[in-house]
Amino acid sequence: MWCIQYIKKDKAAALSYCDKVLSLDPSDAETAGNKTTIASMNFNAPAPKQPKQNAPGTKPAGGTKGTAPKASK
Repeated sequence: MWCIQYIKKDKAAALSYCDKVLSLDPSDAETAGNKTTIASMNFNAPAPKQPKQNAPGTKPAGGTKGTAPKASK
């Protein structure tokens, strides 16, 4: 998406810019899509939490190897 930093600073200005572009070229599908996306953005939502990563060189709890299959006779 274009210029996400600008949108984060001023959502109303970004929507106004989309309106100006669409007034010049109403068939601009990319700008129409961007306008829809920007309008639905919630800048007050909390940031998503990242899953906790294991420290380098440690094994996850429970191990990663399964049991070996039993040999058939």
